[in-house]
Amino acid sequence: MAIDSSTFSWLPDHHRHVAYTLAHVDKLIGELAGILFSYLDDGPFKFANQNWNDRSYVVLRDVRALPESVPRIFADATTQLRAAIEHTIYTQVEHELGTTAQNADFDGRGIEMPAHLEEQAFAKWSNDSRRKLIGSLQPGSTLHARIRSLQPFLSEDPERHPMRVLAEYTNFAKHRSPSIANVGIGPVIPDFESEGLNVAAGAGSRLRPAKVGDVVASGPRGVLVPLSICPNIAVQQPHTQDWNVLMHELNNVAEWVRRTAIPTLITGSSDVAALPPGLDLRVAHEDFSSALLAANRTTSFERNQRRIMAHGVRDGLADVLSAGDNPRVEYEAALTWARTLDDADVLARMSVLEKVAGAGDLAEAERLVGAIVQEVLESAPLDAS
Repeated sequence: MAIDSSTFSWLPDHHRHVAYTLAHVDKLIGELAGILFSYLDDGPFKFANQNWNDRSYVVLRDVRALPESVPRIFADATTQLRAAIEHTIYTQVEHELGTTAQNADFDGRGIEMPAHLEEQAFAKWSNDSRRKLIGSLQPGSTLHARIRSLQPFLSEDPERHPMRVLAEYTNFAKHRSPSIANVGIGPVIPDFESEGLNVAAGAGSRLRPAKVGDVVASGPRGVLVPLSICPNIAVQQPHTQDWNVLMHELNNVAEWVRRTAIPTLITGSSDVAALPPGLDLRVAHEDFSSALLAANRTTSFERNQRRIMAHGVRDGLADVLSAGDNPRVEYEAALTWARTLDDADVLARMSVLEKVAGAGDLAEAERLVGAIVQEVLESAPLDAS
């Protein structure tokens, strides 16, 4: 899609503030992603092998606590997401009034975004005495219809509707404590199948906090099977008690607010160009349209996913290039080279090798692999001797 100044013409001047709020949320998500990346890279678990009768068990010996910043940044981000919605409604009401709520002698506390599970409850909200005098929030008005269209009771699963989830997280953080987050055991993947090997039941699907003493896997005594044990950082929904992968939970809500809630409140439809998440808040923007056009369109969540993928690919890339009985490049040299590449370059090189693996043209495969090997050799420091 071509991006020009008309792409975001759906956002009127009086709603510019929401673009900055969404960019602030994306920055918080990026900060949180960086903290979790470092935490996971250092390894949150320590394991012990224990034998009992004829079986061996892999048991959690230690679980590193999450940094206390994690639940608090999560709470900050969800609070700002709800603020983006509430501020949009408040601004629209005042825009339609042509003055401030205070000058109109309205109780500003009544201008809010509800999250109701039943239509009767929403009707009661609409008829509240604080809102009966505000025409923009009364049934029959355009804004009221848009607010109604975003209500949980209209979805197949109201308890898990993004607005319901967002309201519960922010209410919990405001009135009780920061969101409850923890690290749990994710997928447990053996390097190969082995008779009698059992991995933790439901480890990949039922998230819960990991505890010292948890059995991760068991198998016949004396049989060695390497395991890949993946941690999951999870957050608990206050109302359902479900544990969900924290970064995915936050991204899902953030994308719903950015792509659905905000456009719907302003235009009545989500079928518009979503506001870019990467608006630079460190500088003052005098030309708002140019600032939007220059903003990064990749979310912090997407960049973090790419970083995680590239982190795992670097070792694999070195393995592939140094494979065989007589490799043209040593593993350590290939790994050192791979670590100098940024995430996009690592993924691009691995993509080339994946194409080589599926290609039938041996000459072309040799050319592509040779070009990458040459990169590795040219990057190696010269022998001082």
